Amino acid sequence: MTKSSVHKDVAQTEATLKVFNDCASMYDQKYVDISAYEPSVLQFCELLDNHDQHSKILELGCGPGNVTRFIKQRFPTFKISGRDLSPNMIDIASKNVPSANFEVMDCRDVKNIQETYDGIICAFLFPYLSKGDVEQLISESSRILSKNGYLYISTIAGDYESSQWTASNNYPELRLFMHFYREKDLGNILTKYRFQIVHTEQLVNPTNGDNELIIIAKKN
Repeated sequence: MTKSSVHKDVAQTEATLKVFNDCASMYDQKYVDISAYEPSVLQFCELLDNHDQHSKILELGCGPGNVTRFIKQRFPTFKISGRDLSPNMIDIASKNVPSANFEVMDCRDVKNIQETYDGIICAFLFPYLSKGDVEQLISESSRILSKNGYLYISTIAGDYESSQWTASNNYPELRLFMHFYREKDLGNILTKYRFQIVHTEQLVNPTNGDNELIIIAKKN
């Protein structure tokens, strides 16, 4: 990795942290409704529940805990841990879902995790990660997932080459660098690290018109 690419990644990470720290409360209120994603999240959970009613789940980029809260309401025996780069998001998540465990962590530090999990959730985390970071995360997910464990991914669909700085929908003065991914590209990475795709879904976000992609993959 060149010095310029390191500086670019640092700038993108700092911008992401600022936006989500500053907008944590607003984000919690705006995205409390995950009804568009409930069917796929339920499918993911049912796959785990069929294996173990006390499944351990790690949610990376958990935000204010909206997905974790939905899961705990329907699968209260699941043991869920959430990680997020934003301290403010973690504070809100801890209040929203006191029965789960939340900690501040850069998702790229998943390489330091030694525990194993039955399921890993990356709900709209990939838009804030470069292709290299996504591949590393998928590789590490394969390492810490138990055999026949599942990985849930939701992201913004598009050509990676079109990734760009974008103004925040709620705070135009704040900018985020958004990465876009195609199903084929993610599928190639998943296959490389011993995952088999068991479900894919494409949605159009009713609020902003983004094309969205959902993938559930099983570790072989």
